[in-house]
Amino acid sequence: MPSWKLSSSGKIRLFLSGFRAFSFVIAVVQIIILSSLPTVPPHASLLLGLVGAYTIAKIVFPFRWYQRDVLTYLVLGADVTICASLVFFTGGLSSGFLLYSLNPILTTGLFLHRKAALATAGVVSGSVAAAQLIPGSMNLPITPVTTLPGGYLSTLIIYIILCFLAALLPFIINANTYRQIEEKATIDERSRLAREMHDNLAQGLGYLKLKTKLVKDWLLSENTRQAVAELGDMKLIVNDMYADIRESLGLLRVKTLDGPGFIATLTDYVHQFSQRSGLKAEIFVVDGQAKLSTLAELHILRLVQEALTNVRKHADASKVEVRFEADRTWTEVSIRDNGQGFDPAVYLGKEEGGEHLGLKVMRERVDLLGGNMSISSNREQGTRLSFRIPLRGI
Repeated sequence: MPSWKLSSSGKIRLFLSGFRAFSFVIAVVQIIILSSLPTVPPHASLLLGLVGAYTIAKIVFPFRWYQRDVLTYLVLGADVTICASLVFFTGGLSSGFLLYSLNPILTTGLFLHRKAALATAGVVSGSVAAAQLIPGSMNLPITPVTTLPGGYLSTLIIYIILCFLAALLPFIINANTYRQIEEKATIDERSRLAREMHDNLAQGLGYLKLKTKLVKDWLLSENTRQAVAELGDMKLIVNDMYADIRESLGLLRVKTLDGPGFIATLTDYVHQFSQRSGLKAEIFVVDGQAKLSTLAELHILRLVQEALTNVRKHADASKVEVRFEADRTWTEVSIRDNGQGFDPAVYLGKEEGGEHLGLKVMRERVDLLGGNMSISSNREQGTRLSFRIPLRGI
């Protein structure tokens, strides 16, 4: 029997949907059952009906946190406005929607960055304070309105603290857990890199062992010309292995958080590649302000390394360019060379047959980060490989 398991983001959405439904039920109970009014006003029933329909819509169509486009922020802004208006026009601290007003705060706290969560908390708590502080503020007669003096000042302060605590609590709880996950992922990635080095080294040494036997046989048969040719092949293999090992060791030593930063590390790596390979390698950074996780930084460095290694080994190029672009939603990295190019259809066909695993590994890395990868190439016109990665928590 197949198992059904929610992802971490699915669990968060389930929690937010449950909290929204629960807070609406509390509002209904407070306004209809616990109200001191003799009868429920018609406009109160209408308001509850509208909020109930809105609650169902929010549960059925969850927050599109992963896209972070203009529509996403418009939807969030509408939710903040609706919840703040509900508590402002229905009694402030006496409002039945006081608990309901925490919904947008929890959403931004769990899915977006800290500044957005704090801003949301400020707007919502400010609306409650305004309802209590502004004389003659418009309050619908749904629940009796209590003025600020006395114990309600303490209640208001507690509510404001609760709003900001709801905004910051996800960051406080997740800080250590997220750091542990990133550290484990970084260790796993470097262990895989070490295994790749070992496998490549073992394969190269096995090939050299075979070549050594051939050279011995040619020398015993006094065919020095063929022996010299084999030694030339062996030299190329050794140089290739040496370059691969240096590149891999360079990434094993990368510490983007403790070092000069991701962009500086990437730039330094491209320059070192140029010095080692003899190719003219340049990097262009359009916007280096993107906030990437440690895991994303490590994967991008590995993707750039694998792409540059392919250029060095197969492209027969003299120049390669690395371009890094970032905005508020995406990071795009492209690697373009002026080499001999290839037929992408043939290459992809071989990949499906298992002959070219490099592209498959790179695509798996990009998929892990929720991005997409594309390749364009023509014979004698070079190759361009690019991948786009969304700026979201990993």
